Formats: sequence, structure tokens, C-alpha cells
Amino acid sequence: MAKSRRTRIVLSEQDRERLEKIKTDPHSILKHVQRATIILHLGDGLTLTQTMTATGMSKPTVRRWWDRFLEEGVDGLLYDKPRRRGRKPISEDKVSELIELAMSPPPEHASHWCQVQFKTDPGFAFKIDPPFPGCLLSSDIGRRAGDGGNWPQASPLRAQASPSRISTPQ
Repeated sequence: MAKSRRTRIVLSEQDRERLEKIKTDPHSILKHVQRATIILHLGDGLTLTQTMTATGMSKPTVRRWWDRFLEEGVDGLLYDKPRRRGRKPISEDKVSELIELAMSPPPEHASHWCQVQFKTDPGFAFKIDPPFPGCLLSSDIGRRAGDGGNWPQASPLRAQASPSRISTPQ
């Protein structure tokens, strides 16, 4: 059996008390309780595999918090490191251009705008592909236009498209 190259965790009395308090406090955040439990098991002499089994956490998770505890102590377990931002924000010029296009009448051959028409419109400055950066859906347009996500054409045109599904009150 290979011997672990990781530094063993030796908990001081003060660290053990703080970790036990985090673990037993009913107002503690779950992720803090899980992190404290990992370190307490490692501090009790359990191996990486035994700690994984006891806590139900994956190997990378146990290693991450093992290393963080060795670097920063108990305080390092109580915060998440910042991650890089998600999608790049869309410039206001492009947003206003899209809103203007969405609020204009649809092409002659269509009863209303759809994302495919936005993608293929030759006069439009950027493409719309929902899973990629630069995505702007109809709900985004409405939210930015200030009408809560409703396009002016949506209700009447849908009613015209499928009259059999509409029930009128009598």
C-alpha cells in the first residue's frame, strides 16, 4: 500500500473546538459543516479513503479542504475562493439595437419575430445562440425594455395562430 505524501493534520485543542462548534451548531451553513467534518476525520487519523467513505465526499473535495486547512487553518474553510466571471456582458449599444429590432414589425413573411429570424437577419450585428456568450433571449429583451419580458406582438399573434386553443368567457 502506497504511503500518502500529504502532510498529516494535527489539530490543536483550539482548532478542534472551533471545528466541533461549527459541526454541532444548528445555524451553521451545510458546506461549512461538511468541511469541518472532513478536517475532524483527518485530524482523528483517518486516511483519505476512509474520510471519503465517512463523509460521502469525493477525493478532489477532501484534498481541496485538506490543503486549504494546511495553508490557512480553520478560517480558510469558512469562505469560497472567488471564481472567474461567467458570460461577458453585452454592450448597451448591441442591447439597444436588439430591442429596436424586436420592437419593430416582423418581416413580411412572418407573423412574429423568433430567434431564428434574429440569427438570419442580414442587418443584425450579432448572432444569438443561447448556450454561448452574447446570448440575449426574449425575456432579456423584455426585462431591459422595462415591460417584464412581454413582447407587444406575443399575445395577439399567438391568439391568431391557434384560435382553437383559446377559450372565450361566456
